[in-house]
Amino acid sequence: MNTIIENEKRLLKNLFDNIARLNAVYEAAIFGYEYRIIRFNQILGKLGSRKALKRLDAARFKKMKALLESMTSKTLKIKLSKKEVELIKDVVEWSHKMYRKIPNMARDQYIISLEAIFEAFISDTFRNIFGRIPESMKSSRTTLKDEELVDSVRKGNSLQILCERRIRDIMYGSEISWFSQLQQLGLNVQSTKDIMELGLIRNCLIHNNGSASREICNMSKRFKEGKKINVSEKDIERFRKVVRELANRIMKEIASKYKPRIH
Repeated sequence: MNTIIENEKRLLKNLFDNIARLNAVYEAAIFGYEYRIIRFNQILGKLGSRKALKRLDAARFKKMKALLESMTSKTLKIKLSKKEVELIKDVVEWSHKMYRKIPNMARDQYIISLEAIFEAFISDTFRNIFGRIPESMKSSRTTLKDEELVDSVRKGNSLQILCERRIRDIMYGSEISWFSQLQQLGLNVQSTKDIMELGLIRNCLIHNNGSASREICNMSKRFKEGKKINVSEKDIERFRKVVRELANRIMKEIASKYKPRIH
C-alpha cells in the first residue's frame, strides 16, 4: 500500500515541475514580446512616428524600457530615401501588429497546457491506484470486448488492458465525472467551479475557435455565447492555484487512505 503513496508523491512532483516549466515558457514569451514591442517602437520613433513614442509610455513596459536604456549599444548613421523610410515603417508596423497578438496567444496556450498537465495527473492517479489494487476497477459499466479479452489473455496482460480501458472511459467524461470516480475510490475530493471553468475554456479554445460555448455561458455570466474568450493574467493565477490545491488535496487523501496500518 505504501507504494501507492510513494508513486503519488512522484506524480505530484511531476505536476509541480511541469507547471514550473509552463510558467517559465509563458514568462519568456511575455519578456520577448515586451522587448520586441519596445524595439519596434524605438525604431518607429526614430523614423518620425509620434504614435510610437506614446506607446512607450505604457506602464507595463517601464521595466523593459529601463532595461534597454541601461544597455550600451553601438550606433550607425545611414542615409535613407523617403521611399526607404516608408518601406521600413510599413515592415516594422506590420511586425508590431503581429507581436501584439503574442500575450493573448501565450495565455490561451497556458490554459490549454495547464488543463493537459492536470488531466495527465488525474489519469496517472487512477493508473496508480488501479495498478496496485485491481479490484478497485470493478464496474458493471466497463467491460472488454470479446476480441480484446481473447487478445489480452493470449498476451498475459488482461489487467493492464482493463486498466487502460477503464481509465479511458473515465477521462472521456468531464471533470465532475473524474472527481465522482475518485470519491467512489474513497477519496474525499470534489470538483470546483474553477476547475470546471478551466476545462470548458480549454474546450472552447481548441474546439470552438476561441469563442464561448453555451455550456460555459450557462456556468458563468462573464462569457457571452459566440464571443471571443479573453484569458487574463488573473485567470492564469486562479487556475494555477486551483490545480495545485486539488492535486495537494488528492495527495493528502491518498496518504491518509493508504498509509500502512499498525496491528
